[in-house]
Amino acid sequence: DYLSTLKTNLLNEDNTLTFKIAHIDTEWTELIATTNTQGRLINGSPNPCNQSSSSNTGRFLHIEQAYDGLRNSESNWNKLSNAIAATFSSDPLPVELINFYAAIFYNSVRLEWSTATEINNYGFAIERAVETQHAVSLQWQKIGFVNGHGNSNSPKFYSFVDNSNLSGSYLYRLKQIDFDGEFEYSETVGISLIKLQKEFELEQNYPNPFNPVTNIKFTINDVGTQHAAFLQIHDILGNEILTLVKEIKQPGIHEVEFNGEHLPSGIYYYTLSAGKFRETKKMMLLK
Repeated sequence: DYLSTLKTNLLNEDNTLTFKIAHIDTEWTELIATTNTQGRLINGSPNPCNQSSSSNTGRFLHIEQAYDGLRNSESNWNKLSNAIAATFSSDPLPVELINFYAAIFYNSVRLEWSTATEINNYGFAIERAVETQHAVSLQWQKIGFVNGHGNSNSPKFYSFVDNSNLSGSYLYRLKQIDFDGEFEYSETVGISLIKLQKEFELEQNYPNPFNPVTNIKFTINDVGTQHAAFLQIHDILGNEILTLVKEIKQPGIHEVEFNGEHLPSGIYYYTLSAGKFRETKKMMLLK
């Protein structure tokens, strides 16, 4: 019964308010008009309500108030507004989100979430921001989109992988979008990523294809250990042709020139190995 709920909510706002709801407070006669209701025009209608104000089948909500109890006070009108808002709650959200979390997935971030029900759900835009100490300074960036299921009354499960090769602390949120363009943001989830530094890194030779000279660049990072580095050239059958590097190298970027002047055109491989590290890349000699 909305009228009973409204009365309760009004009293919860302020139990000193002087008011009566005519359809349910029939014992109060100070202001209730039970005989001249037919003379009232409701919402401009030429046909007035055919029930007295003491009948609970009337077509209108009739609230009477003493002059000094409700209507002459802005704060009391705000209380009435709050009570009405509490009585007639807004429509339920079109999507009921059960959970939303982030986890490190290899060198990426995997986001997973699920819904209990969906109404008119177009989908989810995934947004990311660098975490800062001040929420107002967050710069949200759309990084992806996942289609929704439209209408559903059964649990649905979603995931998205952020392969942006990040390092630092980040926040993620979902922007749930309806087919009519309305949207709602989820709560944010945060995650911290520490980019693991490789001890060795081997780059693609340049130029490639080449004739007859190309450059091979590799990096040794200072991770507290030292290993002898080997850079070797092999043909397509795996036969070793040349060893370009065979020594302990200091941390830094190193570049070695390879001259294939005396070799025939074709595919060749170069391999950097040191300790447990080993990486091979392909290059083409084109004469």
